Amino acid sequence: AIPFFSIKLLCIATVYVFACYLIKWTIGKRTLKFEYLDVFVIATMALILIRGLISKNIQVTFKGALLSASLMLAYFLISNLIRSKEWFRRCMAGLVVSCTITSIIGISQMIIGRLSAYVPELSRIFERGQSVYSTFGDPTVFAQFLVALIPFALVRMMSKRNGMGKFMSFLFFVLVFVVICLTSSLPAVIGASAAIL
Repeated sequence: AIPFFSIKLLCIATVYVFACYLIKWTIGKRTLKFEYLDVFVIATMALILIRGLISKNIQVTFKGALLSASLMLAYFLISNLIRSKEWFRRCMAGLVVSCTITSIIGISQMIIGRLSAYVPELSRIFERGQSVYSTFGDPTVFAQFLVALIPFALVRMMSKRNGMGKFMSFLFFVLVFVVICLTSSLPAVIGASAAIL
């Protein structure tokens, strides 16, 4: 859902799933476990909300703080729902698929951008020389999304036993790194290099 939803839709979906989780927890169908790190996550959420309330322009800052806090609810969903290796594998597969689709869209944007110099109709769709942004609308945000998935790509590549699985994971890893470079985001390239090391 990440690459295809806007931030507001993603927040609404996160809050909805968290509310459903809390309803199931209250009737005893789910468990809620807190760890030491959860205290810091709750404190960070509270600080973000307080910062949004005490600023000069409350309407703008509180809206952003509310979006950030609602996205942080996903941490509690992940830590309480994804507990088995099977669910972890499913989530990894979902991340790989969404990352692959957005990377292919980004590469197609680059190809269309190159062709727009020769086909005038395409120049209206894509401005030549622009960095790729896929479905995110901003190259920097797209690059951040891809950099966040590099450790998962490395884990997936190292955990595969057969040669074909390792090769496909390696191709996925190369695709992600190439698209990060196509976003023209120098901090993302540096972050990707640091994530590899």
